[in-house]
Amino acid sequence: MAKSQKEVKDTGKKKTTTKSSTKPKAVNAKKSDTPSKKKNNEVKKEVKVVKDTPKKEVIQKEATNKEVKKETKKEVSKKKNPIKYVLYVVILVLLVLFGFSSYKIISWRIDNSKTQELIDDLEDSVKINNTSGENVEIAVDITDETLDYLIMDFIDVDLKDVKKDNEETVGWVQVAGTKVNYPFVQTNNNDYYLSHSIDKSVNEAGWIFLDARNNLWQDRNTIIYGHGRLNKTMFGSLNDILENGWTDNEENFVIKTSTEDENAVWQIFSVYHIANNPNPDYSVINFSSDQDFLNFANKLKDRSMYDFKATINATDKILTLSTCYSNDEKMVVHARLIKKFAKNTEDSAEK
Repeated sequence: MAKSQKEVKDTGKKKTTTKSSTKPKAVNAKKSDTPSKKKNNEVKKEVKVVKDTPKKEVIQKEATNKEVKKETKKEVSKKKNPIKYVLYVVILVLLVLFGFSSYKIISWRIDNSKTQELIDDLEDSVKINNTSGENVEIAVDITDETLDYLIMDFIDVDLKDVKKDNEETVGWVQVAGTKVNYPFVQTNNNDYYLSHSIDKSVNEAGWIFLDARNNLWQDRNTIIYGHGRLNKTMFGSLNDILENGWTDNEENFVIKTSTEDENAVWQIFSVYHIANNPNPDYSVINFSSDQDFLNFANKLKDRSMYDFKATINATDKILTLSTCYSNDEKMVVHARLIKKFAKNTEDSAEK
């Protein structure tokens, strides 16, 4: 009995220990639940990620669409840019041309104004006298053709006052029926007076000047140059002689010159336009023989746009006036010496 009670007690204790041993198992059970929670959390995260994924894709798509739109705009702007660039270039070119044209027009007017002032001063200060001359030397045969020129008066100009302002002044030239009635100058080149006036100021109107190669009236062909100004100053009025009725009056067919030593009358025999050339064939000033000169003079005569019915001789001397008719052409006038007389004979002999 005692044993059994003891056993019972022990059994009870065991049971008790068994019960008590079950408690830690419950605790272990709780601990064993933690991985499942982790799993649940991971599942939730995955679900959240899955839920968030469409939003990200939408955002990425929107970003992609924006980039596509930007690239499209860039491509469109690239296509438009060449057109804009061309327009900008055209506008810029037009502005430059307008500015340059305005500058040239203003400069042209200023130069014309200055030139006209000089011409007016010369007209006021220089007196041109008409004279029959003394001890006249006739350079051609007396014929019906030359008679009218032989009885014409000379012009006589005192160049002393002009030479005070410009020592390079060598003579005066007058073309009947035109505005050409100026002193002409000469220097050691044929460029200076293309851009300088008689007072040596810079002026694109230039001035009338004798070819630098010429020894005044000593060469067979003496050449005087001048700009063909649109306002008809310098040699500008020569450009109109074939169009304004100038050829209807035979009294216009004469050029008169006056220098310090000599006055002369010249008969015009050829007028024409010719293509621009840096070394024109009419610029030859001396010849190896009279026959070479005659061939040259007759070539110039045959080139004339008007028939002056003049006869050229092998012993003649020529005066040539050359000017610009357009950007591509020159206007040229040729005349032959009819008569002359020496001024200040005693002074010339002493020299």
